[in-house]
Amino acid sequence: TITIPVKSDYDYTVDMPAWITGEKVKEGYNFTLTENTTGNARKGTVIFKSQKGSKEITFVRIGVNNLKCAYL
Repeated sequence: TITIPVKSDYDYTVDMPAWITGEKVKEGYNFTLTENTTGNARKGTVIFKSQKGSKEITFVRIGVNNLKCAYL
């Protein structure tokens, strides 16, 4: 599980791939990346959208060693 700090004065929605689940928490937004058993890298982008625009966070999950990272 990875927590991304989120502060917004506007209501927002969050779109994400099926292999990522998320929930709004006091600290921001918690994302859980399911295990990657494919042996191949996979990449998914989470998009926060509000009336003021959008922000994207891309997650990469490596299947070989099950490494994970996030970058903005």
